[in-house]
Amino acid sequence: MCKLGLKVNHKDPILLNNIVFAYFVTGKPEKAEYYLGQIMGLDWATLESEQVIMLTATLGLTQMRKGAITLGKDFYLKALKLAKKLPNLYYRYMVIINFTRELLLAKDADMYEFKKEMDSLKIESHFTDCIFLRREVQKIAVPSSIK
Repeated sequence: MCKLGLKVNHKDPILLNNIVFAYFVTGKPEKAEYYLGQIMGLDWATLESEQVIMLTATLGLTQMRKGAITLGKDFYLKALKLAKKLPNLYYRYMVIINFTRELLLAKDADMYEFKKEMDSLKIESHFTDCIFLRREVQKIAVPSSIK
């Protein structure tokens, strides 16, 4: 569906983001490389704040999944800082939840802090995708300690 949309608007940041995100979370990062290049070629100065947050968080995901944990965390923290400036809490919730998932999967020491923050979020009922995603992330086992 996203690829079809790109035929109409080949530089749509939301569609590009969704394709890259989907390929990485389904374990097919090699299929995302072309679209990741398209994201990097966008004129970020012309994008809406929400788009910058979403793309920055997805860059965090891609780096963490590639093993560049520190760089990935930097991207996620930048996305979170930007999201905290918006009155709409949706983007903040999504960044925290997705970041927490990546920290848990990487078994990074910061997972405890962000898992606690994620669990304490008071997510409004109309943000159904945030509620669903948080439930899925909460199913990931949290190690009692990091070796």
